[in-house]
Amino acid sequence: TCALPISFEKMAVDLIKKEEGLPKNGKAYKDANGVSIGYGHFIKQHEYSQGFIQAGDEKIPIAPNPLDTQITKEQAEKLLMTDLPKYTAAAQGPLGEAWDKLNDQQKATMISYAYNTGSTQSLVKAGIKDAIMGGNMDLASKIISEKGIKTSQGQLHSGLEKRRGVEAELFAGTPTTGDTVNKSSQQIQVAQRKESSGSGSTNN
Repeated sequence: TCALPISFEKMAVDLIKKEEGLPKNGKAYKDANGVSIGYGHFIKQHEYSQGFIQAGDEKIPIAPNPLDTQITKEQAEKLLMTDLPKYTAAAQGPLGEAWDKLNDQQKATMISYAYNTGSTQSLVKAGIKDAIMGGNMDLASKIISEKGIKTSQGQLHSGLEKRRGVEAELFAGTPTTGDTVNKSSQQIQVAQRKESSGSGSTNN
């Protein structure tokens, strides 16, 4: 596993791994918008076209039936690390100068949100940037839990609802370790696996 010198990125990786989970045997699985693999990486059209997924220095071949594609835990971690810069930028960009007012745990939470939804733009539209700039972190946390994306294909999704709750707690200052977070993450994974389409990471 690659070393991460920036602590908020390491926190983000740990949080994403907990929330996304890794399917048994590393097999690809159906997502709301197609097929995902590893820790919520959505297989994109250009990856189908080239026949493989680039995970760091490794090429993971896509099976003729994409759901037969498999990935090891080490490859899944490499793939997450490959994807991370894109979602760090997607978290930071919409927040602008408010990003610099966040502590490492709050930045990690925003990266996790962006990884799952595509960016923090929906939170900015709901007022989180203004709340952060005003120093009102309690309000910012409330915006994550109440205004964050909790729907999949137009339907309220219990797994996403729980995930926003976990993120709101972490943003407000709940430590990233401990039974509360672990139990919530397990609930999210169970909810996601029970959904026939899966919630997955909608924009990975």
